[in-house]
Amino acid sequence: LSGLFQKETGDWIDVDFSRWDNAKVEPIVFQTLKNAILEKKVISFFYYNSTGKKMRRTAEPQKFLFKGGWYLEAFCHLRMEVRTFKICRMSEIELTGENFKEREEKQLNSEDNENDVISVVPVQLLFQPELGYRVFDEFDPSMIKRTEEGGFLVTAHYSDDDWFYSHLLSFGEKVTVLSPKAFRDKLREKALKVASLYQKNE
Repeated sequence: LSGLFQKETGDWIDVDFSRWDNAKVEPIVFQTLKNAILEKKVISFFYYNSTGKKMRRTAEPQKFLFKGGWYLEAFCHLRMEVRTFKICRMSEIELTGENFKEREEKQLNSEDNENDVISVVPVQLLFQPELGYRVFDEFDPSMIKRTEEGGFLVTAHYSDDDWFYSHLLSFGEKVTVLSPKAFRDKLREKALKVASLYQKNE
């Protein structure tokens, strides 16, 4: 901008890719992946998919994506098509030393991703008023309605998987699943199992 407008500007933006709890590790990961993208180097890494399975992968990194978190778009040698990898699930990332060439456009048009194609259903959640800061952090305003009691009614789409339930449990007793009933019952079952762990140790 300063070169374009012939004017020096102040320090107006600072982008930090790391999470608060991983401040030292993630910048190294991003630097490694950035170098691989720019220098067209094949990378090798371990990846945890949505079922929790860990597997060694090799891929040709194309670009970073950000959508509620950081992802890497890369041509996967195992699947032989473009896949989207969640960066926080990648570990032991290495440059193999092998270079790759630009692929034809038709090879890069896959819409599949490493989170697997799974069905989602509308879920209604009721959050207590004191969780407003997290509600607006994690949900689009169009999904949120304020209740007469001051709480937050959220309608979002989720799949019936372990991530959904572990995420909801992070809200503790401040959230209630209103529907569907199957999700509500399953969350209750998991919460009881968590409680039983502490009862056994007393």
